[in-house]
Amino acid sequence: MRVPNLLPRILCRTTLTFAALSGIGATAAHGTTLPVPITAATCVAYAGGSASDPTSCALSGLPASLNVNASLTLSPAVMLSAHADYAGGINLGGQASTSAQYYFQVEGGVDGDVVPLLIQTSLSSSGSGGAGASLRVHTSAELVDQEVDVCTNPNGFCAVPSTFSGSLETHASSGAVGDYINIFASAGVGDSLTPETAAASVDPFIFIDPSFANASGYSIVLSDGVGNAVSPVPEPAAALMTITGILLVVTTRRRRPMGRQACRGI
Repeated sequence: MRVPNLLPRILCRTTLTFAALSGIGATAAHGTTLPVPITAATCVAYAGGSASDPTSCALSGLPASLNVNASLTLSPAVMLSAHADYAGGINLGGQASTSAQYYFQVEGGVDGDVVPLLIQTSLSSSGSGGAGASLRVHTSAELVDQEVDVCTNPNGFCAVPSTFSGSLETHASSGAVGDYINIFASAGVGDSLTPETAAASVDPFIFIDPSFANASGYSIVLSDGVGNAVSPVPEPAAALMTITGILLVVTTRRRRPMGRQACRGI
């Protein structure tokens, strides 16, 4: 079978990271307009043919037994998914991938205050083909980006688990610009005489750590058009954590100017 091509992910991350470099470590007055989200969905058939779009793509019939598709939504919740399946045949598979990068800013307190954040997320990869998903958070308050990856591959090429459900911890400085979340999902099938299927998905939700003593004094805004709702079916422990985060955000939402997305989304 063919291992999913990670080149689009590498190129996407390199380009998006370069675009954000000018804002690293800077602070701005609250209410500053954040950069617009950057999104992409790409579908490829190994026998020939491709399709791309900012939010979704689909290919089928190349050959007739192949179906690959990818989609992403930014509101009311951020969600990426990729899927691929085919009935078998050498070099007759394909791949679907999707990525998004959007920006956020912590508001409240004094510019430069370091605030702990939690990103609640479920990442999954499954199937007999190759699939993977990742979530990466960049903030000027951390020396190293926080990241979680999942992968599925029947040939044992994956060095990470196939699923993740939990929280990613990081810190952000109040008023800082250039902080962002980058997510990616990919699924591929091919180079096998037997049928294969693969799927991957990721769905982040970011909020102020409710255990932070001054959590009620801060809120989070995101790029225009980006929601920040809880995953439709969270794990029981995750549900309790995210509900607590929502209550804190609802309490603090009144503090921020109108016209920007609050942590709870549109």
